Amino acid sequence: MNTKLVNSAAGVINAALGQDRTAAGIALALESAQLLVAPGTVAELERLAGLLVARSEELLAAEARVAELLVERHSTNESLDEALQELRLLNTQRGDVEQLIERERGHGEECVDIDALESALGLGSDEVVEAGDAR
Repeated sequence: MNTKLVNSAAGVINAALGQDRTAAGIALALESAQLLVAPGTVAELERLAGLLVARSEELLAAEARVAELLVERHSTNESLDEALQELRLLNTQRGDVEQLIERERGHGEECVDIDALESALGLGSDEVVEAGDAR
């Protein structure tokens, strides 16, 4: 029960009774004070309130999903950045190796100095042997 509305209605009814109004006059006074509600209005308001709650829950769920996707995007961007840094390093190392090969070829030699190649690639001798075996 809404005490404020009941008191407002009681005041309107009391004023109408003081003016010797009939039941229709009292009802008209209540309508003029916007204290009457059409029979379907309460049901419609309850339906709309339920719809509002449902939409609010959907909105909260969507906001939570957006937050999850933002975290996932951040993680993906970090992974992509790490891969890009690694690719840049590999490209730099490749360029170093290509320069060594060109320098060695410029000296008229047929093979590359393995120690210089290991150093350029940042590899140990075992890894170079394995790479050499793969050829």
